[in-house]
Amino acid sequence: MDSTLRPLILAVIGEYVSLRKSGKQYVALCPFHSENTPSFYVNEEKGLFHCHGCHVGGDVIKFIELIEGIGFKEALKRLAWITTAFRDGIKTSRYKELRRSWPTGLMTNI
Repeated sequence: MDSTLRPLILAVIGEYVSLRKSGKQYVALCPFHSENTPSFYVNEEKGLFHCHGCHVGGDVIKFIELIEGIGFKEALKRLAWITTAFRDGIKTSRYKELRRSWPTGLMTNI
């Protein structure tokens, strides 16, 4: 995995779930199934996520595909947009607002 995507995985996943540091990893309730005990882990060092409950896992691109219900190409476009947004210092609240416009116009012309 490209080392520039490793810290980005925490920023992206952190927009969807509340991550808590647990040893070398981060843990949260899985966004892909209902649970009471956190089984969703994010490893920043490896740039990967994995849920021990529903066995879903992958990199930041796979997470975007699954959470937004889109294909690889669209997820890659969104990741490019997210990377630019974070680099340019878009605040979390503005990011969430902009994310709402994703399903239509924003990504189709990229």
